Amino acid sequence: MFEKQQNLYQLQLSWNNFEFVTESNMMNATVRQFTILGLSSCNLKEFPYFLRNQTKLERLGMARNQIHGEVPNWMWNISKETLVLLDISGNSFSGELPAVIPWVNLNGF
Repeated sequence: MFEKQQNLYQLQLSWNNFEFVTESNMMNATVRQFTILGLSSCNLKEFPYFLRNQTKLERLGMARNQIHGEVPNWMWNISKETLVLLDISGNSFSGELPAVIPWVNLNGF
């Protein structure tokens, strides 16, 4: 959808009722690197798979979705050097957090 937008680094899609293809490996090749991504209140049921390849995120908002269960292991590896804000509140997570949060510059969790 946005693959031809050469200068698109910030995308705010919050408060929309989207149907995301969450496990498509094909989609990963075409999704660009974002610095700011808003996916709060989008009725997501799981973490979109395209996040797995995001290495430049500074802010990721995924609050108030319908995500249940454990945070996938790959999620703890995205944008380790750049992420400063991660909002995943208002979901129903289970399981344990890692002993050490991996994001070196994280200011808000």
